[in-house]
Amino acid sequence: MKLRKLGQVVLASAVGIGSSLGLTSCVESHTIGYMFVTGVQYNQVQSYKINNNTGNLTSEGVIGSNGVYPVDAITAEAGRYLYVLNAGCADPTLYPQAKYPCASGQSPTPSSIALFSIGGEGKLTFQESYSSHGLNSVAISLDSTGSYLYVLDQNTPANSTTPSQYKSTGDVSVFSISPDTGRLSSIQNLQVQDTTGAQLLYFPTGESPVWFKQFGSYLYTIDRGLPASATANPTFISVYSIGTSGQLLQTQNTEFPTGAANLVYLNSGGSYLYALDQGEPNSPSSPLYNGVIYIYTSGTSGAPTPIVTGPQLQSQYYSTSVNPTVLTQVGNGTSTFLYVANAGLNTSSTEAASNISSYQVTATGQLNAVTGTNSGSLNSGTGAGPRCILEDPSNQFLFTANYNASDITGKIINTEAGALTQERGTNTVAAPGLPTWCVASGNTF
Repeated sequence: MKLRKLGQVVLASAVGIGSSLGLTSCVESHTIGYMFVTGVQYNQVQSYKINNNTGNLTSEGVIGSNGVYPVDAITAEAGRYLYVLNAGCADPTLYPQAKYPCASGQSPTPSSIALFSIGGEGKLTFQESYSSHGLNSVAISLDSTGSYLYVLDQNTPANSTTPSQYKSTGDVSVFSISPDTGRLSSIQNLQVQDTTGAQLLYFPTGESPVWFKQFGSYLYTIDRGLPASATANPTFISVYSIGTSGQLLQTQNTEFPTGAANLVYLNSGGSYLYALDQGEPNSPSSPLYNGVIYIYTSGTSGAPTPIVTGPQLQSQYYSTSVNPTVLTQVGNGTSTFLYVANAGLNTSSTEAASNISSYQVTATGQLNAVTGTNSGSLNSGTGAGPRCILEDPSNQFLFTANYNASDITGKIINTEAGALTQERGTNTVAAPGLPTWCVASGNTF
């Protein structure tokens, strides 16, 4: 009898140890979230699970984007829903400033916002598609509460029956998000009416905007300029306050001049707004693009205020590598770093290749290049033509989705020094053809 009880105790202990070991293994190697990557070659969205121990990505399936040319995506409602912006393409003869013109022989296609629910293992299920109220959509975003979805349109239609009669001004279409279904409902512009006396379904912006970003209680847009100067590059930023129920109100009478040659991207981190300038060719015989990062705080009525001012333009910005495309700020509370994805030229073995520039952000917002022997040099290699740069939900890894290479590259972040090192195992995986954007959700259901 005693022996049988002893055996039961030994068996119970063995089971307990086995359970403990199993739990430990799970903690060391489990899924910390899912990444979703859009690709324009076949108009697809691919799902990946992210491994906590290595950062390695495992494909969980691919689905059609339910539109043409998916270029932006965002998750909402604690990772329950994914919204994909399909830019479509515009007739370049009608819209000379269009960010996404149709290729030769390609028929114009309107923009759309596709709603997907995110299920177990990151599986995507298409739910519904929506149209913005402007033309030639280029970006989507959420407000800080996650209750409203913003869509940036390059053009406001002047006459729905005559597409060639368009307004060069852009607009932001605003939608409320149903927390139960993720479905979108249009928000009226309560400040402006059309010629019939009806409230507008959009909020006018500057001329041909190309990107936008919320920073604090304001929304900032990059504006390209008038169509009469179709070759001009975007050099202005406009500011809009975000009111109740998603309402937008322009806070400045004029656009804010930046001095930039070719602004392409805005992002924010902590107390700072970052504007990325691709620059312009030095000369026809030396087409190198000098990348520039402008850093602002939010001033009176949200006016972008440079952190450094002075008589020399050089004192107002920081140089980065060749042909920068996107940037992100990463921080753990004590150390903050800025990473810039640079496409380079990649046209020959002697010209600039794609890389990631790494900077430490000081307490006053200044940037210091990350250096060191542990792969923490100013430029860390990545796949060719990065279009997206993303920190994973656990703040351990940095990913780029690379358009030219059709792959995704992962790095380990040294959160103390800012250095980037190779992931353990496979640090590069195939992406949907010609990837354009990536977004992650920490909800693993």
